[in-house]
Amino acid sequence: FPVTICGGEGLAISDDGLTYRFPMGSYNGIASNGAGGFALVGTQGSTTSAVSQSSSSWPTLSALATRTGTKSFNDVVWDGSQYVAVGEAVIATSSNGSSWTNAGTHTGNIYQNIIYQGGNYIVSGYDASTYEWKIWRGTNLASLTNVQSISGPWFFRIKYENNTYFALGYRDWE
Repeated sequence: FPVTICGGEGLAISDDGLTYRFPMGSYNGIASNGAGGFALVGTQGSTTSAVSQSSSSWPTLSALATRTGTKSFNDVVWDGSQYVAVGEAVIATSSNGSSWTNAGTHTGNIYQNIIYQGGNYIVSGYDASTYEWKIWRGTNLASLTNVQSISGPWFFRIKYENNTYFALGYRDWE
């Protein structure tokens, strides 16, 4: 069973959890479609283009797909029928993890993380002008509802475990 770790500095892959190989790239998120297919998302260059790679046979990756005009994809999830990626002022969908279509207009928000649970998308991120952190929720990616706004804490990840949602991040207590 392959172990995969991805982050802003690259990707590490291991088949045994002991020995790792390090393909090139700056990846922020990975999702599986449950049928052997994967999508990786991230950034190319100095936050100039969002990138994605896909595979129907892990860990072989297809050619890098560049999406000029989108600075970065920060996370990706499989919702049962499509990949959904979030990033700087963008939420996009893809059936194959390589070609992406915008899901509505999301100007002004930087989306950091997305999960799909119980038919709902839950997204964390912040307002690019006020830096107020927010959590959005909904079934329609084009019109998510802001369910939490807060100044101070930075929520980088949303997790769902044991019937409970967790917003993970940090707060700079002064």
